[in-house]
Amino acid sequence: MSLAAGLLPAVQPNFYEHFPSDFQVIFGSSITSTVIVVFTLNLVFNHWTRRPKGESAVSVAVREGAVALDLPDDPASAVEVV
Repeated sequence: MSLAAGLLPAVQPNFYEHFPSDFQVIFGSSITSTVIVVFTLNLVFNHWTRRPKGESAVSVAVREGAVALDLPDDPASAVEVV
């Protein structure tokens, strides 16, 4: 979604010509529109969702069926020194 929002001004420069001028200034730039969309999606998916206190988004994804690597409880023990 954010990639599409960022490429829109570059691929179709006249897309926002019928929008208000303030909107054109903000979303007419690929970088600005991408950052706004990424920031908004981050808020929606990582901060405005309901999950038990202390439960991370990764643990919710694993509980819902995402694949996770079996790592030891102590991450320092997973590092090998060569």
